Parts: sequence; C-alpha cells; structure tokens
Amino acid sequence: GAGAGAPGQGPSAAAGGLLGGSQGSLGSLGVGSPMVASGMSEAALATNRQMLHQFLEHHAVFETLPDSGKVVVLDTRVPLAEAFLAFHEQSITAAPLWDSMLQAFVGMMTASDFIRIVRDFHANSHTLSWEQVENLSIAEWRAKHAQQGEAAGAGQAAGGAAA
Repeated sequence: GAGAGAPGQGPSAAAGGLLGGSQGSLGSLGVGSPMVASGMSEAALATNRQMLHQFLEHHAVFETLPDSGKVVVLDTRVPLAEAFLAFHEQSITAAPLWDSMLQAFVGMMTASDFIRIVRDFHANSHTLSWEQVENLSIAEWRAKHAQQGEAAGAGQAAGGAAA
C-alpha cells in the first residue's frame, strides 16, 4: 500500500520520504525543526530518529492502526445508564447520537458528558434522585442541559458577569 512503501522496499522507505529523507534514510531535520526548537537536544533527536527508523524497518505502517474501527451509535431514546454501560463495555470515549424521529444524527456524546451529568446531579440532587437521572433518556438529558445553558446565558445577558 501507499503507507508501506513499494514492493521490495521496506516500510521505512515510505516513512523516509515523509520525514524528509531519501532511499530509506530519515534524513536530517536540521536546526529549524520543531523538535529542536522545542528544546530537544541533537543527541535526543538522533536517538528518536534511530528508534523510529528501527521500528519502521520491521513493521508496516498499517500495523499501528487498531484492529477494529468500530463505531457505536446511540439512539437518543436510550437511558443514560445504558449509554454509560455501552461506553464502558465497548471501551469508547465518544459516540454519535441518532434521533430516530428525525432520522438524523443530532450530535455526539462523550465521556465528558458523563462527568457533567454527575457534576450536575451533585449540584442539583435536591430535585432529582440518582435513579431518575439514570433513567433519563439521552434526549431528555440534552433538553435539560440545553435549558440550563439558556438560563445561565440569560442570567449573564441580564447583567451577570462571567467568571
């Protein structure tokens, strides 16, 4: 393939071309390179260059890709507890959201959203029990979150200062 070099050439030949070298060499990055500019010494740069060269001598670029490129799509009618379990069981950190009523993708849910859910619950635990939060659908949570955002924005627009 394009990332693994031409037949008969090692994968490092393709990488050498990408990194400024030729004929399998990684070449010199020179003083103006970002790594040297960031404070990496010439000796450390040479060591890193050599390690990369050795790795690419024995591995094809596609070997660095994950075995599975799975995408987990969540319907917005799924309860938050089930969405969390899907994230955990599938080892994902983000998932596109599908609204079956609109027949369209309507956003993304990320691990940060679950942190926000827990934080919001603790700040407002007097209004909802944890069981009620777990049973909220993704769509219901998104609607509540949007309303809270609008209320906070309205408060700032009315003269509240942003911290």
